[in-house]
Amino acid sequence: PGHFESRHGMAAALTRLGRLEASLSFLRACLSRRPDDTEVRFQLGRNLSALGRLDEARAPIEASVAALDSADA
Repeated sequence: PGHFESRHGMAAALTRLGRLEASLSFLRACLSRRPDDTEVRFQLGRNLSALGRLDEARAPIEASVAALDSADA
């Protein structure tokens, strides 16, 4: 599926099933279409963190927090 919603739904389903590694490609595809999507960035960071890939997880999590902070300002 080429649509954002389809890819996002697949990533969410894979995450719920514990298939975090498989979810990453769908999350990254979502970000390629909507790079400012805070929810997708945060989920990517969470999944990377859960996989022990902390260095990779830092950037998407920090970007999500920064976006939320600027939205509150």
